[in-house]
Amino acid sequence: MERTLFGKIVRTYGNSGALVIKQDSFSKAKLKNAEPVFVDISPTPVPFFIEQLLHQSNDLITLKFEFVNTPEQAARLCGLNVLIDRKKVVASKEFQPNDIIGYSVIDAEHGDIGTISGLLEMPQQILFQIDNKGKEILIPANENFVKKIDHKNKKVEIAAPDGLIDLYLS
Repeated sequence: MERTLFGKIVRTYGNSGALVIKQDSFSKAKLKNAEPVFVDISPTPVPFFIEQLLHQSNDLITLKFEFVNTPEQAARLCGLNVLIDRKKVVASKEFQPNDIIGYSVIDAEHGDIGTISGLLEMPQQILFQIDNKGKEILIPANENFVKKIDHKNKKVEIAAPDGLIDLYLS
C-alpha cells in the first residue's frame, strides 16, 4: 500500500503517553480512530492505532496511540514523520498537492522560474519538480518557502533559499 506524509510528531502531551502531531501543510486528511497511521521508524514504517483523538486544530493534533502509555515511550517517537495510506488523501474532496501540477512558479528573486511538472515525495518532505525550459529545478514544498498558492491564476509564489535556484540554472 502506498503511503504519503501526514505530519511530524513534535512533542509529548501530558503523562499518559499522548503526542502532538504537526500536520503537513499539504495534508488535508482527517484522522480516525479505527484506521492505523504509520510512524516512520527506520527501516520500515510501523503501524499505530489511535486510541483517543484528544484535540484537532488547524494543523496540530493531540492524540494517544494504543500501547504508548508513558511520557518516556512517547518521547521516543518525537521528531518522527507520520504517514497515512494514500487512499485516505485521495478520498478527500479538498485541495490535493497534485492539483498544482501545471501551475507557474514565481520566485521572489528570480521571477517566473517555470511550471510544476510533478511532486517528488521524499521521506522528509515533498519537492516541487519545476520544468524550466527543459531543466529540472527541485524546491522544497513547505511553508518556509511557499508564500502563496493562487488557484484562480494557477500560480505558486515562493521565496527559495539564497542560491538554490542558481545551482540549477548555472
